[in-house]
Formats: sequence, C-alpha cells, structure tokens
Amino acid sequence: TATGTATRDMAPKAEPLTDEQILMIVDLANTSEVDQARIAHGKAKNARVKKFAQTMINHHMDAKQKGAKLTKKLGVTPAESTLWSQLASDSSNMMSTLKNTANADFDRTYIEQQIEAHTKVPATIDNQLVPNAKNTDLRALLTEIRPKVEAHLAEAKDIQQALANSTATSTSTGAKTGGTTGSASGTSGTGTSKSGTGAGTGSGTGTGTGT
Repeated sequence: TATGTATRDMAPKAEPLTDEQILMIVDLANTSEVDQARIAHGKAKNARVKKFAQTMINHHMDAKQKGAKLTKKLGVTPAESTLWSQLASDSSNMMSTLKNTANADFDRTYIEQQIEAHTKVPATIDNQLVPNAKNTDLRALLTEIRPKVEAHLAEAKDIQQALANSTATSTSTGAKTGGTTGSASGTSGTGTSKSGTGAGTGSGTGTGTGT
C-alpha cells in the first residue's frame, strides 16, 4: 500500500559498513562481553550465574582471538563507525551499572543485561554485518558467531527463570515460618480425702502468643 511504502521509505536505513568497520564492531562486542563477564564472575553469588559468566569469558575470548587473526591475515586496520560508537556507549553504560549494582541485586541485573544485549545481536548480524561483509572469511566468522549468541540468550533466559523461581520459593518459605507458635502451661488439680469424704481442687492456666 501507499502508506506501507511511505513507512518503509521513512525508516532509517542501515549504515553501509566496510570490512574494517565490521572487524572493529566485532572486536568491541567480544571485548565488552569479556569485561562484563569478569565483573560478574567476581560479584555473582548464584552458581549458575557465575558459570555463565565464565562461559562468556571463554567463548568471547575465542571469538576475539579469531577476529584478531583475521584482521592480521587481511592486513587491514579496524575502523570506527556510527554503529561502533553506539555500541561503545551502550557498553560503557552497562559496565557502570554492573560496577555500581549492590551484590544482592547483581545476579538479576547481570542476567537482564545479557538477555537485552543478546536479543539485539542476531538482528545486527543479519541486517548490518553480514550484508555488508565483503570478505568470505569475515562472513564465515559472523556466521559462526550467530548460533553461539542464540545459545547464550537461551541460557540467560533459563537462568533468569530459575532466579525468579528461587526468589518466589524463598518468599513463600519466609511467610510460612515468619511466626512463632504459642506456648501453654498449666498445673494439674490436686485432691485429698479423709473419713470417707473427699474434696478436690484444681486450677489450670494457659497462655499462648503467636505472630
């Protein structure tokens, strides 16, 4: 339709990128993930979050090294771009947030950031990096990275759900055990008898408090 055509024409077009610019974007993405994961590995309390952070370090260091080898093989110098600047700003903000997040909230915050970041990356690879890459080795590297990004996203979402379930369980358990049971005490009756007659007296008191 005319409206649909106009909408597409008004949408911002992807920035043309050179291989040098793509290589710099890839290096930044990997460096950022490693830096964030190192903070997480030191501050995380949950075992799965800590393990996930170590996986990020291993995988992104590997990808970073492959990018560096390819850059050397091609004999080019990575170059900045508008997309690189945007990603650098986002990375800086994420690092600042992680450094300033209290330990009690850190695991949840880190995983939320990872989900947000890994949700954007596949679209960036598909729409901006691969279509602009000229070198076949660079395209192959991007193609290799993509499924790993999706695997990281799936794992982060699973951890997020586990953290939510753990919080819900802790809250429920706390509500059930938040009070103390009441206590009661009493004295039993005593009785005496003489000359065929008997009298018995008894008293009992009980008190209970509970919250």
